[in-house]
Amino acid sequence: AIDNAKELGATKLGGVTYKAGGIFTGSKPTKEEWNHSVNSMKEIANYARRFNISIGVEQINRYETYFINTVDDAIKYCEDVNEPNLFILLDTHHLIIEELSFYDAILKAKKYLKHFHTSENNRGIPGTGLVDWTEVYRALKKIDYDGWLIIESFYQGFGNIWKPVSESPEQLIYQGIQNLKKVENKVFNY
Repeated sequence: AIDNAKELGATKLGGVTYKAGGIFTGSKPTKEEWNHSVNSMKEIANYARRFNISIGVEQINRYETYFINTVDDAIKYCEDVNEPNLFILLDTHHLIIEELSFYDAILKAKKYLKHFHTSENNRGIPGTGLVDWTEVYRALKKIDYDGWLIIESFYQGFGNIWKPVSESPEQLIYQGIQNLKKVENKVFNY
């Protein structure tokens, strides 16, 4: 993946970079699993740094992984790996499941937060679900976040998704951008 990112000219590679997905043990990671992942990530980050590529660690909800579920987990992982090109990627879809407050979670992640997925609780159009976008944008403003905001949604036909979350992928993107721009304009007083 790093070699592909290099070929594309990418400077970031993020997601569930720390563990194979779809595997559950029924408990939190053991110390041995954690240390194995941390040591592997050190090697990965060192290799990526040779090409000026940073590696993102995305906290994923407990229904998709058992490894890094919370912002605290992601921070501890970044601290344990202790490589300058490792960062946190937050996703509102996962935050709404695992955290009590978008605002507090984002503030807590400030030191490592370099990438952000905007997604509704149902993976539908941002601004049409349960995510408190005003709280999200207030927190991003408070920490002077200057990274990317990416709409991450999955449309019918992706993986096991059978239920449409919008009339079309184009509507999801267009309306999602419009909805998020309204909140951004309100919070940032544009």
